[in-house]
Formats: sequence, structure tokens, C-alpha cells
Amino acid sequence: MTELSSMVVKRALQVHGADEAEAFAVRIRGVNSNIKLGNLDVTSSYEEAGIGIRVVVDKRVGFAFTNHLSFEQVDETVRRAVTLARASPRNERWPGLPGAYSRYAHVRGTYDEKLASATSEDLISKAKDLLHEISDPRITLVRAKLGVATIRRAVVNSNGVCVVEDGTVSYLFVNVVAGEAGNVSPGVFEYSFRRCGFPDVTKVVEEATWKALSSLKPVKIESGTCPVILAPKACWSLFRYTLSQALKGDNAVRGRSPYCGRLGSRVMDEKLSIIDEGTLEGGLNTWSFDDEGVATQRTVIVSRGVLKGFIYDTYWASLAGTSSTGNAWRLEHPSYTGAPQVDFSNFVIEPGDVKLDALISELKEGLLVDDLQGAHSSNPETGEF
Repeated sequence: MTELSSMVVKRALQVHGADEAEAFAVRIRGVNSNIKLGNLDVTSSYEEAGIGIRVVVDKRVGFAFTNHLSFEQVDETVRRAVTLARASPRNERWPGLPGAYSRYAHVRGTYDEKLASATSEDLISKAKDLLHEISDPRITLVRAKLGVATIRRAVVNSNGVCVVEDGTVSYLFVNVVAGEAGNVSPGVFEYSFRRCGFPDVTKVVEEATWKALSSLKPVKIESGTCPVILAPKACWSLFRYTLSQALKGDNAVRGRSPYCGRLGSRVMDEKLSIIDEGTLEGGLNTWSFDDEGVATQRTVIVSRGVLKGFIYDTYWASLAGTSSTGNAWRLEHPSYTGAPQVDFSNFVIEPGDVKLDALISELKEGLLVDDLQGAHSSNPETGEF
């Protein structure tokens, strides 16, 4: 993949007239198995690959992509990116593509040879294990999906970046409903991801079963104000569209964050510390470099309630007068179809020393919220939900 990417950069500069060029190539190989209404449905293997090309001509940026990797098609995509760049407005603040790093972090727990070599037969066996776990007659397995994938990423640019890395991921999604004495629970979704090894099927099924059975007999409560305990899933559903947006450097530079101009100030409860763990062992989005080839790192954003910084890619870091934190990620699917944007690697809230049972026992009344609906409609500038 680095050979193809290097060819792209060379052609962009020497043939098509670009001042700078970057190639981001991805190849994904995987196997997945589907279960519908308690029966094994379809198990299949797949492979997809593509390349995203970003070029700069006189501080004008263009981007194009393709999943047809013949020389002719890739070269045509380079030409198209250059044409788009020339038609784009000039950005006087363009800082240039990032340069090469002398060393990248050695990340752990992100590649598993057993996952990389998993076969359809392996997935069918796991699917049968899952079906055997559904033993309670009150539980109906509506749908489940399990799979593994191997991902290869490569970034090459005209400023010396040339990096490639392999990673693996496994996943399990379960959707169940419970029924008893005429009562039917809402659909319960439970899931698990791992970079090494396969998710614990028993644990996922037990969690989904418990939630479904607990929802069989809902109880109405009075409207009002009460303490709320947010489970991790609910917490991230809310923070994903509110707090995390306020901690992105592009929003801070644009004045769209309520934390603009508050570095060094207490902005949250002193018990709260937030870190972007780009090199977290086994993290779902742990890589040694981000999607523009910048080394990932551990970035402390909030420490004991005090705002310490924001996350940045190269462009927005330059506008803020600082350095990239290795947080340029391509958020489209497939990833090669989009240019980098500022986003978190692994959003970590440092845990306290109080267990869930102890938190619940402290409350005379309150709510334990497992997940949220409508969090996507939150206002990221005000935090209103």
C-alpha cells in the first residue's frame, strides 16, 4: 500500500502540478455472521480497499477518492483532486501538510494474529455458541451480528510522511426482547468490541437478558427533579454530542465552544478528569499515527476540573498557535472517502473510587440511566439536551 501511495504523491507533484500531496490508503478484510430470529442466517467474507487523495495547489486544497486501484483509475483520481484544488478558494492560512516524525509510539493490544486468520467456520462456531447461550424461554433473540476484521492503513505525503500499520477488531451485537404473561419488553441492544480476542459471548448475552427481563414491568414515576446516575453507554451518548464537541480545537478556534478563552480555569467538578488516550492499550481507536500521519499521544484535556487543552489536527493546531495532538481522523465510511477532521481517539473519563452499588445505596430515590434517545439533537455549544 505504501508503494501505491508513494506513486500517487509522485504523480501529483511531477505530472499533475500539485505543490503538496497526501495519499491515505485502507484495506479491510473481514468475516461476519448474522443471526435472525434465533437462527443462523448468512456468514460471509469480504474485502474492500480504497485510497483518498488530498492535494494542494497554491494554498487551494482538493480531495478525491477511488476504490478502483488500477494505475489508470488512481491516476485519474489524482488528476481530479488537482482539478478540484484549482477550482477551490485560496486559503491564506493553510499551514502545509504535516512533516515526518522521528519516532511513533509502540502501541499494544491492537493486532491479534488469531483474529487476522479467522475463517467463516470460526465465525459459525461462535454464532452457535451464542445461540446456546440463549437459554431463558422468556428471551427471544431478534437479531445478532458477530465478526472480525483486519485493517491496514497507510499514509504517505510529500513532506516525508510514509507510515503503514495493521490492526484487528472483533465485534458482537445482540438484540433481544423478553416476554412473559402478556408483557413484552422493549428491544434491548447490547454490544462489545475488542482489538484482540473475541468478545465474551456469555457476558454480552447475560447483560442483554438482564436488561430485557428488568424492562418487562415498567413503573411510572412522577415528573420532577431527581439525582441521575449515567451508565457508561448513556454518558457517552450524551458527551458524544455535547461535551466532546466543546473540547475539539476546531470548535474552540471558531468560537463555538463554551470553553473558549478558559484554559487554566476550572470548568467542571474537581472530581472530573478527561483524557484522550491515543495510545491506550487495546483501545478501539488506538493507532500509532492518526489519519494524516501524525504520531498519536496521551492528551490531558481536563485535570481535576481544570481545562488543560483541546485536541487538534495539523490545520486547526496551526490556527491556534500550537501543535497537532494526533487527532486527525476520517469519519466517513469507508474512511478513505473523506478528508481528516478533528475527533477523539479514545475518550477516557478517569474512574473514581466509588462502586455503582455504593452510588445507588446513597440515593433515597433517583434514576439509573442505561442509554439515551435523541442525544444527537443536543446543542453542542450550550450543552442543552
